Amino acid sequence: MEADKLKIAEFLQEPKTCFRIPVYQRNYSWKEENCQELVGDIEKMAGKAKHFIGSIVYLKDNDQDFRSKDFYIIDGQQRLTTITIALIALHGIYKQNDDYRYEEVRDYLININKKDKSETLKLITNKENNIVLNYLFHNNNDHKCPDNLKTNQIYINFMYFNQYFSKQSDEQLEILFNNILKLDIVSIALEQDKGDDPQQIFESLNSTGKKLTDSDLIRNLILMRLDNEKQQEIYDMWQQIEENTTIINDKQIRELQTSDFIRDFLTFKTKIIPIKSQVYVDYKNNFEDIIQDYENLKEHMRELKKFSQYYRSLLRSEHENKEIQEQLMYINKLKTTVSYPFVFSVLDNYKQDLLPKKSVIKILETIQSFVWRRAIVGDSTNALGNIFASLHDQSILIGSSVEKYMEFIVKGLLKNDNFPTDERIENDLKSKNIYRMKPHNRNYLFLKLERHQNKEIVNIDNLDIEHIFPQTAKTHWKKDLSDQDYNFLETKLHTLANLTLVATNSSLGNKNFIDKRDMNDKNEEKGYKFSKLWLNSKLRTYDKWTQCEYEERFQDLYERFINIWDFPQIKNDPQQKTFNLADQFDYKSINIKQIKYNNTLTDCNKDTDFYRFILKEIFENHRDNIVNNKALLKKIGVSLEKNDMSYQPFIDDYYIGTRTNNQVKINQLRYLFAELKIPLISLEITIE
Repeated sequence: MEADKLKIAEFLQEPKTCFRIPVYQRNYSWKEENCQELVGDIEKMAGKAKHFIGSIVYLKDNDQDFRSKDFYIIDGQQRLTTITIALIALHGIYKQNDDYRYEEVRDYLININKKDKSETLKLITNKENNIVLNYLFHNNNDHKCPDNLKTNQIYINFMYFNQYFSKQSDEQLEILFNNILKLDIVSIALEQDKGDDPQQIFESLNSTGKKLTDSDLIRNLILMRLDNEKQQEIYDMWQQIEENTTIINDKQIRELQTSDFIRDFLTFKTKIIPIKSQVYVDYKNNFEDIIQDYENLKEHMRELKKFSQYYRSLLRSEHENKEIQEQLMYINKLKTTVSYPFVFSVLDNYKQDLLPKKSVIKILETIQSFVWRRAIVGDSTNALGNIFASLHDQSILIGSSVEKYMEFIVKGLLKNDNFPTDERIENDLKSKNIYRMKPHNRNYLFLKLERHQNKEIVNIDNLDIEHIFPQTAKTHWKKDLSDQDYNFLETKLHTLANLTLVATNSSLGNKNFIDKRDMNDKNEEKGYKFSKLWLNSKLRTYDKWTQCEYEERFQDLYERFINIWDFPQIKNDPQQKTFNLADQFDYKSINIKQIKYNNTLTDCNKDTDFYRFILKEIFENHRDNIVNNKALLKKIGVSLEKNDMSYQPFIDDYYIGTRTNNQVKINQLRYLFAELKIPLISLEITIE
């Protein structure tokens, strides 16, 4: 590593050099406010000999044509690109004014030592940015830039500098130009053939500017050590992953959610949910060894790309099958993001023809029932991630038995009374403040209630929530109701049975019930009786709104609720003694009597016997896949070191952890079977 403090002019005048922004770098992202800060730095140079603006770290390519050399910018691309934009603006103004100094500015911008002798910009970035930079340089500030380029941040920042410099006098322009050239940087040159690790240095840099995301760091980790040709091939795949994990928000701005996707992918692969701030670290720990080999890297990228398509399906409610697409839309509306890693496994099994459409739809409906019932009764959302993570142990092909697959999922959700019963739903729904729920949850509730078994697709986006008994009941409501009914309805104001959907909420307002039902001003048919919504079907028939009508309507809504978000039924045999690994059963305090694997029946006399026996069997057939996977060894409690007295000799030089209960061992086996794609049903367990 070589570090030098020098003027930006000295760096830009480096002979026979191109400054390349590698494809793995994030896109140019400095905004106008960043440019204003740079202008402030330039103006502060007045009367000063120097002003430090940061470092530029680059990787030397020592294996290249002697007539030119490339510096691959590792850090500092934002300020280097911005200074280049400023100089292009200055170059254009000088050239328009027929000022000889445009040639001096040009010398800092172009590399005339390239083979073709053309005016080639020294700074080379991605394809779109190159087009913009070269257009601006060669067109002398011509503002007739193609419309498709005007949204590019480089063009936007160029216009800022162009307007700023255009306002300056010739004398002031000369001062600003000299000030730019005097800006100080630290130039840090890396050389891989001398042991410099650009990725390690990149991770440790604490540069000014926008903080790198986990996906930025992961992209760099994947691409940085590749040569140009391989970089481009992998980068093309990475771009598709980014496209699949991008949404357009309400302000019509693109939001990249690649870091969130990789977090879900890690959860799917490891069955452990990474801490949000540790996504890059966890990714590196799990995949760095794999991506060192180019062929393994390509296979890994193909898998990432495939799962990013599942993520896209969830983000955008897209799917080739319309019925599955509808269920994905509901999950999207419910914002059940913790279920995404599990949904990956469901969509993947469908893609591989391992699950029929009806099973996929049923699973997606069951996810909604589980999450939505818990939301109604107020159960904690903190546990959801781990609950769903335990389910996609099953991405583990459970043989060819779809029935077992479904049973595994249902039992996993029913475990530990995590799935609220109909009785709990009925009790909580009577008093739940639906009106104060988050809008997306409230909209989801009414959308599904209205669309249930309705062949006509109903759009509720333009409808309002209406309180049947109004929020500010006037004296006529007291006059129409008994004290008992009035007081009862006051306590139920924001509950489900007192709410409905209407197109003109403000028109109904505080009117009494009959007026709300029959309202037809100017033949606009605004009342309940004219509504085609199922939610208003009972209201059309009522002559009053009292406790009696409220409770009748509540019963209808409750029955519809439990039909939509149903409680799964599973047949349990209390006498059952034999299970397979796919069965959800609590082994924590249970003695295991026998196991059957590969048609071999083995008696178990000690707690560790069954685990040790199974591991030895699997080691014999899958040794290389296990010992080369450090994360897998750790997960299943196998080590090359005897960490403490709880680790006992296992096989060859390996030790196995023994001080874990049977449930932990079962979970470790599920993880191992998943990684090796061994059907769960191939292991049978008999308890005492």
